[in-house]
Amino acid sequence: MSKKWLSNLFLSSLVALTLLVPFHSSQATTLDPKTVIALVNDERAKLDIQPLEINADLSKAALEKANDMVLHNYFAHVSPSGVTPWQWIGQSGYDYSFAGENLAINFTDAKVQHEAFMQSESHKKNILNPKYKEIGVAVITGKINGTQTIITVQEFGAKVAPVPIEKTIAGVSTTKKETPLTSSTFLQKTQQIFSASLSTLEKTFFNSTEQVFPTPLFGFLYTLMLWLVFIFFCYEILATYFHFAIQHFSLRKKPINLFSINSTAPISISSFYTKAYHPSRLERIYLTHMKLKK
Repeated sequence: MSKKWLSNLFLSSLVALTLLVPFHSSQATTLDPKTVIALVNDERAKLDIQPLEINADLSKAALEKANDMVLHNYFAHVSPSGVTPWQWIGQSGYDYSFAGENLAINFTDAKVQHEAFMQSESHKKNILNPKYKEIGVAVITGKINGTQTIITVQEFGAKVAPVPIEKTIAGVSTTKKETPLTSSTFLQKTQQIFSASLSTLEKTFFNSTEQVFPTPLFGFLYTLMLWLVFIFFCYEILATYFHFAIQHFSLRKKPINLFSINSTAPISISSFYTKAYHPSRLERIYLTHMKLKK
């Protein structure tokens, strides 16, 4: 009995191991994004091609594409509404210079799925393309055409290389062309000259008064006195010519004999002009204090 029991135990154990081996082998290559990416990089390593790095934007684009296929019940690179894979990649924020997409459906094993990719020239070309630098993968379950299934989306990409900013310089020169002064320009030039002259006089005044007078008050009083003398002098000159002009026109209206004391006959205008300004008789006219005396 003991030998038979041991024999039965051995046979049952052998059957159990036989059933478990396929189960464990299928679980060894589960279908998830990390496993899919690892298989891709292993394939690239065989040909000494740079491995792909996982990119969050590409992963987002892959997930949105997979959900859109389940939502709108299709399995294709271009949606029924005309949305291309490049639109999914672009709207995720990935600025690509090269991009590619692989799709798979109804696979439950990552290794079997990868072997199917490698047997297709277009899918194999994406996996081994040295231009691609990054990858994003999404694996979801959903119903398409009423059947529950698994969908895998691979998005490949390479970002646009930044353009180096070159240091440059630029120079320009010109010769000023002289143009006639307009009225507004002339007024501006005059105002500038006047302001510069006033500033120069002001500086000169303060420098000179500080050197001559101990306090600014004495300098101010001295300058004020000079201005009063200058104004009085100008007034004397203008008043003299003013009174002379009045006397001149009054003499024209009423001719008198300015040059002959004993003469009682009035002289005419013509005789006045012929005699009044004769050099030998100017000594008879005196200008004193702005008044014309005979």
